[in-house]
Amino acid sequence: MSRRHWGVLAVLFLSFFLAVGEAEAQRRGGSFGGGRFGRSSSSGSRSSGSSGSWGGSRSSGSRSWGGSRSSSSRSYGSSRRSGTGGYYGGSRSRRSSGGGGGFGLGCCCFVAIVGIIGLAIVVAIFRKKKGGGGGGPGATPGGPSHYSGPDAMYVNRLSLGIDWRARPEIQATLTRLAQSGDTTSPQGLCNLLRETVLALRRAELSWLYIAQESQGPMAPQDAEAQFGQMAMNLRARFTTETVRGWGGDVQQQQGAEMQAHKNEGEGTVVVTLLIASYRPLAPMQSPDAGQIRNGLDNRAALTADQLGALEVIWSPSDDADRMSTSELEQNYPEMNLIDPNSIAGRLFCTYCQGPFAMELLSCPHCGAPAEASQNNRAPRGAS
Repeated sequence: MSRRHWGVLAVLFLSFFLAVGEAEAQRRGGSFGGGRFGRSSSSGSRSSGSSGSWGGSRSSGSRSWGGSRSSSSRSYGSSRRSGTGGYYGGSRSRRSSGGGGGFGLGCCCFVAIVGIIGLAIVVAIFRKKKGGGGGGPGATPGGPSHYSGPDAMYVNRLSLGIDWRARPEIQATLTRLAQSGDTTSPQGLCNLLRETVLALRRAELSWLYIAQESQGPMAPQDAEAQFGQMAMNLRARFTTETVRGWGGDVQQQQGAEMQAHKNEGEGTVVVTLLIASYRPLAPMQSPDAGQIRNGLDNRAALTADQLGALEVIWSPSDDADRMSTSELEQNYPEMNLIDPNSIAGRLFCTYCQGPFAMELLSCPHCGAPAEASQNNRAPRGAS
């Protein structure tokens, strides 16, 4: 191998050991949902061989995030932002020394995933060196082929990063939906989707980050595999699932006792809508608040006949488990900053860069007078 290839390998292994050191700092989360893949015979369309009962979708084998997209997929936010560091909060939450029982298993899984990613990158380098493995954006080697049957499905992920003002209410709402929502029927899932979208729409002033990914059309069995892989990847980003509502069952567990500290800030939360549908969902061409509103409304308009499966995943799910914007960028590197000028009524503090509503007289983070930040509609470093 050339010196360049050895350098790539060195960076990969260094990143691996650093990541293992941070593995214990992964956060808590929650999820709920259900669904089936392939229309039933009563719907008048051809039934798929992979059709299952509501809540019975399987999780397929792990795959590196965003590694397979259909030829019609659209996404943005895959590259990191420059000059847009954390806006508030900095140090990590302190955790009790107890509750580390799952760390060994988590480490093993992490080692396997990092090894697969590293091998894939090295193979890609050599293929490119030899002139093989072409394919530009949208190429999907090994991915599901384009499918045009009457039961064609689309898999879509939309993730929103939300700041401190709406975080506690969002966490409480999603926990309530997971505990009491109907995940056993198509109409029940539609209601849960609309309740979730409503909560996200109400939190618009607190929107910070966005990521999306769309795949399809594809056969139901391929949609089931893609859906399961994407859900597994997102749920693997936290070690403890405090609440899980799926297919009519609700499971809850308590992690080690935690305590939030003032120097950690009020924290953020990332909420993901993962949807398998029988019609394409409106893509967002740029991280703009107007397009996000339209995209959420488009998803909420899905009918029981159009919705195949739903999974809502959020992290952190514990009020005391605080995640600063800096940590959000580390845990969700594919997310992109929403155009701050597209969100009305929000300012960023001149001194601490914390976001706050412009009608406030002072910054709730550091107490600086709001008058000094009247012209700061975007965080420092944002274009």
